[in-house]
Amino acid sequence: MTPEIWQIWLIAALILLIAEMFTPAFFMASLAVGCLFAAVPAAMDLSLPWQLLTFSVGTLVGYFGARPFLLRYAGRKEDVRTNVEALSGKNGLVTEASDPDSGYSRVLVEGDDWRAVTEDGSLLSKGERISVIRVEGTLLTVVKL
Repeated sequence: MTPEIWQIWLIAALILLIAEMFTPAFFMASLAVGCLFAAVPAAMDLSLPWQLLTFSVGTLVGYFGARPFLLRYAGRKEDVRTNVEALSGKNGLVTEASDPDSGYSRVLVEGDDWRAVTEDGSLLSKGERISVIRVEGTLLTVVKL
């Protein structure tokens, strides 16, 4: 059983949509739209030039029409903070008092234990509440609450 040409276009569209999951640019999805457009003349038994023309038009429609929309609403948001960047402004608890010589203490923030120092150089006592000002490597700069 040999697949029809329009079925091959649909299979190509499906493969391109699956490949899009591994690329962040929405380019493969544009090609998949072109394949869907090309499946229509193929199903009507039109010649290959018509199929290629509709593939080209469909790809352009997907690229210049749907791609900007997808990038705007489904793309990465620049203001989303993750990992250590998200710690700034979080509150925590001092688990080890400050060492008088170094000024370092240990704090628990968001379930993780961090080495910390106060912004003004004051010492922290065990059990005090703190707020994270900034993160520099593995050291948190904090203020007392």
